[in-house]
Amino acid sequence: GSTDAPTVDVHEQDAGELTDDLMYGMFAGYLELPTADYTVQVRNEQNSSIVAAYGAPLATLGLQGQALTVLASGFLDPSMNSSGPAFG
Repeated sequence: GSTDAPTVDVHEQDAGELTDDLMYGMFAGYLELPTADYTVQVRNEQNSSIVAAYGAPLATLGLQGQALTVLASGFLDPSMNSSGPAFG
């Protein structure tokens, strides 16, 4: 988790919202997606800004039929958190 992150929504640019209103320490259940290459965006809960964006090349990596776990850790502002690791 990220203690300095806001409540977030996770979106995929083509599939839309994947999770809604996740707060620090929370998790979402499994979700089934077709195997493809995705761009995943972590947005603030109002969807007005993108906190971070990541590539998820599931098809390129040959992950058909696989179960995956995705997590985020680190700080949005490491300089305010004893120079801890950046969010990612």
